[in-house]
Amino acid sequence: MTERETNRVLVVRPLAVLKLYTAPWRRDTEVTALESLRGRAPVPAVLGSATFGRHSAALIRYVRGSAPNPASALDVRASVAALRAAHTITGPAFGRLHAPDQPSWAGFLAGRLDSYAETLATLGLTTQARQCRSLHHALDVLGDTRPHLLHSDPNPGNVILTGHGPVLLDWELATFGDPELDLVRLAWEWRLPPARWPEWVGLDPRSPTVDLYLRLHLFSRLMSASSRPGAASAALAHRCLTELTDLYDGVHSPGGSDAS
Repeated sequence: MTERETNRVLVVRPLAVLKLYTAPWRRDTEVTALESLRGRAPVPAVLGSATFGRHSAALIRYVRGSAPNPASALDVRASVAALRAAHTITGPAFGRLHAPDQPSWAGFLAGRLDSYAETLATLGLTTQARQCRSLHHALDVLGDTRPHLLHSDPNPGNVILTGHGPVLLDWELATFGDPELDLVRLAWEWRLPPARWPEWVGLDPRSPTVDLYLRLHLFSRLMSASSRPGAASAALAHRCLTELTDLYDGVHSPGGSDAS
């Protein structure tokens, strides 16, 4: 139940998980999201929160279950349904749950693209930084949308399958935005072949909006992976670079080597 390489988690089976966050806003975001989602989407209950010295902490109900199988249509569709239930919650504006201050979705994404491009350039990924900046013109394809609650990191590790269905974990990066971006993230993180996106996730890989969201997600993941040491981060960065190269060369193959 932790974002990669950031927080500490102490599991007190079979009752609770004590999660120690690296920043207070992460704890506040997760607690606010879980409390908002209670009774609306399958999420664990918050038992309490506190601050210990420099650490912000939350006590969250322990969820017993198993990991989903990304190759299973049943597991994917059930997880998508759980995510869509969370998307029914709307907010006052776009942005991080702890500070949604952007009146425009395109404006929020423009800020994200600028941030990604600046970091990519600092990391020496100048071609990708230039491509990232060029996505500003693609924001014109976005229509009007209300700010909906997004998980922002719906990878398989943040889903637990229980006897009552999937439970969605790790809401510390929750934002208000377009639900389609969350679904694109899920499809890519679960390595779903694009041929299955329409039936399993409800996405058309050929849609200009889906294409924009995929590129945006790849730049985000490339930025974070390239900023961290370790073999796993290097492998993720390689996957992102390969898929970005394919996209910009006109080979549309989200999902990497598993695509078909």
